[in-house]
Amino acid sequence: MTSMMFSSAEYIRELRTSGFSQEQSETISKGFENIRKDMNQLATKEDLRELKDDVKELKKETQNLRKELHEGINGVRTELNGNINGLRTELRESINGLRTEFKNDLKNIKDEIFAKMDEYSENILNRWIAKSSVLIMTATAAIIGTIAFMHR
Repeated sequence: MTSMMFSSAEYIRELRTSGFSQEQSETISKGFENIRKDMNQLATKEDLRELKDDVKELKKETQNLRKELHEGINGVRTELNGNINGLRTELRESINGLRTEFKNDLKNIKDEIFAKMDEYSENILNRWIAKSSVLIMTATAAIIGTIAFMHR
């Protein structure tokens, strides 16, 4: 922005010399001063070129930031997918391990039950044989005693 040099006193003197009254000269001078102040607020062509260059630079920066953001998001997405797949694999392995452990535990319990059943069956069979043997011996003794009694 450029600034114009202006002297109110000189301008008023020139207006007075041209035939304007003091009041008219001061009013015109104040109006001109206001216009000059407003013009100082206007942008120049150079200001607009700089603004245009700044806008271009901002657009480039925005595009770069957008690209970086997308790359960052894609990186996080890839990392999350990897983590999720890793967790899935770990979960499957854990489930398969638990399944194997459960099957082994069931087999051990089953083997223990069958071992106890065999032990009980053997005990029952041994008791039955022992009691049967006693019964057979008692019966045999009774038969022999009866035969001996009858042969006398």
